[in-house]
Amino acid sequence: MSTTVPGLRVPARCRVILDNDWAGDPDGLVALAHHLLSPANRVDLVTSSFLNPAFDSPDGAARGADLVQELVELIAPERRPRVAAGAEEAIAERPPSAAAGAIVAEARRTDDLPLLLVCGGPLTNVAEALRLAPDIATGLTLVWVGGAAEDRGFEYNRDTDRAAAEAVLGTGALAVWSFPLETYERCAYGVAELEHDLRSSGVVGAWLWERFKALPMPEEVPLGGTWALGDSPPVLVTALTDASSTAVAIPGGPGERRQYTSVDFRLIVGDLLARTRSAAQQGDRRRRRYPPEAQIVGRPAWAAALTSRGRCRPRAGCRAGRPARRGTSRPRRGRGPRRGPAPRRDGACPRRR
Repeated sequence: MSTTVPGLRVPARCRVILDNDWAGDPDGLVALAHHLLSPANRVDLVTSSFLNPAFDSPDGAARGADLVQELVELIAPERRPRVAAGAEEAIAERPPSAAAGAIVAEARRTDDLPLLLVCGGPLTNVAEALRLAPDIATGLTLVWVGGAAEDRGFEYNRDTDRAAAEAVLGTGALAVWSFPLETYERCAYGVAELEHDLRSSGVVGAWLWERFKALPMPEEVPLGGTWALGDSPPVLVTALTDASSTAVAIPGGPGERRQYTSVDFRLIVGDLLARTRSAAQQGDRRRRRYPPEAQIVGRPAWAAALTSRGRCRPRAGCRAGRPARRGTSRPRRGRGPRRGPAPRRDGACPRRR
């Protein structure tokens, strides 16, 4: 499945690491699909973090990594990212996880594109990576969905691992662009509209909607008529533009601190649906070009195409069944226009003996 718009080349402007608790709220998977389908950012690594104990999921990081692999296989971007699972609990004195090691390796890799570490969950993997290699703080920008501009009590991404959040935000050399609670909770989507839009957006959209239906909701979390796609705003800075959003500078250390106060949610949703539906249309065209019978083991694709179309597809050095170009065929006396040999009913190429 191609991630580019036909006829319009959009070059990558940054490389991205995506970190989230993918087995939790499916809005993270929606954001992941959007990043994977956007050619303006290059997703090189995806890491998975644990779930809050309220979800009663001791293997949340591992299940999240499995969901990422499933979605990557479904979208099949031209450059497939590496996937690594993090620890299954909050930060503690322990050997670094595979996710932390992968973040360090990607941050130290030489590349012409700037590196953005997008985190839509607890900062556990980021904190472990900084503890393992403090020098990477100056080589990347953290784009975090979490925290709060005002003290409003519990905020999931910050308070699921409060110690990790304090360690990361206390690293003065690290540039942090954040989307706090007051901003991301405004990215509300009507549940009925969300179902309609995702289910009408091809196999990727249908897969994402199934994740919403399968999510086990804790009893203390009420479900109303809307669902916030709170993990989607970072796509504005990685693949779209934040020109129609607003942000304020946060004074601090040498690393740039920026807090977004509003985002252009219409731009996010419009681009997401356009990309999922465009990918679905490209998939439909590919299936028509290579029908199911072409997938039979041992049967060449040209033979299947011959059966389904009534003529074989052009091959190097073979003109069998290739129609004459319109307006260029010359009539032959008494014999009609010049044509190639008729295709055989048994599926064999008429040029082959």
